[in-house]
Amino acid sequence: FPTRRSSDLGAASIASVLNSLPASSRPVPPQFSPYHYFTQDSLFIESTEKIISKEKVEKGGLTLDQLKQFLEIWAANPTIYYGSSLSLSQFRNLITSSLSNPNQRIIVNFDRKALDQIGHGHFSPIGAYDSKTDSVLILDVAKYKYPPVWTKTSDLFNAIQGIDPTSGKSRGIAQITINAK
Repeated sequence: FPTRRSSDLGAASIASVLNSLPASSRPVPPQFSPYHYFTQDSLFIESTEKIISKEKVEKGGLTLDQLKQFLEIWAANPTIYYGSSLSLSQFRNLITSSLSNPNQRIIVNFDRKALDQIGHGHFSPIGAYDSKTDSVLILDVAKYKYPPVWTKTSDLFNAIQGIDPTSGKSRGIAQITINAK
């Protein structure tokens, strides 16, 4: 989604994750008809606009709580974990258990500066964990800016400790679970 503003990368992460999971009902965006496919734009429906408008998301992004509410509307059964309430061990265990479950995904909300990247708050899915190096693969949805990158689990853990200035809460992770049919 290289033409999108960087502030709506929470929506890009939601679309990426929902497209990677089995889903009973996906929208059919006109540009992809007849295929069922989530896009950032298709996430904005009447019920999500009540949470926060597309225009506000494009200007300032989503908070972790708003991301959770969007995921709930799309029946993705999210569980939010704030960085301030997790230990490094709990963080690692959530990542590894989610990655080993074909019906789960993780979206991480982190401060780019803590990873020596340009920018501030950011959302992206986690795609893999390597136990030998204790590293996670961040599947950056801002591919025009950063490719997927391996980072130490402890560094990413530190990056979720920062405070989101909009919510006043620490950043964190969303664990998404689709119920197997």
